[in-house]
Amino acid sequence: MQTSLNTLKDLEKSYMKKIIDIADTEKFRNDILNIQNFIRNNYEKIQSYSSEKNKVKIAIERLIRFYFYKNLNVENIYPSPISSDMAIECEDAIINIDAKSIDMIENKGDDKSIHFQKNQINFQNEPVVSLKIYNQYLNVLFPGRLEAYYNDKPVLTYFITINYEDLSKEKFIISDYSICSVPHKDIVESDYENKIISNLKTWGYIDKKEVEINYNNNPAYMPQTNINPNWKEYKYKQSFIWLDETLNHPNQEIGGKVFWKKIDKKFKIVSFGGSARINKEKLKNRKDSEDRCWEGYIKYQL
Repeated sequence: MQTSLNTLKDLEKSYMKKIIDIADTEKFRNDILNIQNFIRNNYEKIQSYSSEKNKVKIAIERLIRFYFYKNLNVENIYPSPISSDMAIECEDAIINIDAKSIDMIENKGDDKSIHFQKNQINFQNEPVVSLKIYNQYLNVLFPGRLEAYYNDKPVLTYFITINYEDLSKEKFIISDYSICSVPHKDIVESDYENKIISNLKTWGYIDKKEVEINYNNNPAYMPQTNINPNWKEYKYKQSFIWLDETLNHPNQEIGGKVFWKKIDKKFKIVSFGGSARINKEKLKNRKDSEDRCWEGYIKYQL
């Protein structure tokens, strides 16, 4: 059963407040600082035992699970593997909470946006125009895979992001954290006209299996070993992309001509976005059912 738009707006606001009430506490902040201090005190051992450059990621994910399993009114787990790091069933909604951690030395610009994959959202954004080359548009879809409803309850998504600096043992610092609500599919359609994604972070490609299943095993769409002489080469950022003006894109929702990109030693057709970004400022000013303002994005200093 679909939830009314007004009820959805109030639920997103309500659970944002519940998450803030849990995370905007001295105890929560102290536990983040405990993680910082543990990493400082065990810096060399962690660095030698783990190949993971992000030393804070696992501990932060664990912290978030602990606090929200304990403090939200949890009725059950959300059983789908297509979901966020933590996914629970509450009385009136399914709550997904994802932990993000950003290295502010190497990736400071990432803090302007929330980054996510298709399993973490349930809206259907209009095709993202990533590139225009001589009047040919590279349209890339980013279809959400998270279901919109489960057990007649809306599936809602939140992100908690930790920002840190890692220069050395003495200069390992967790500086701040933020909470962000990413709107439900029905609200994205109503309030954002399905145009909420700012840009793509990574791209997805059509592989051999997809051609076999979805495109009648058509050899024209198969990954290629060599560059076709009919393709036109263009520089895109730090790599190259090839336009094939003789071949229409197999996915009619994308439309236009085919762009090829070299990935895993093969040339593949650009199709779906691998991951995407939403500017956090776009999510900040929200409205409830009575048109009252609330903040969908808030940051805390440590």
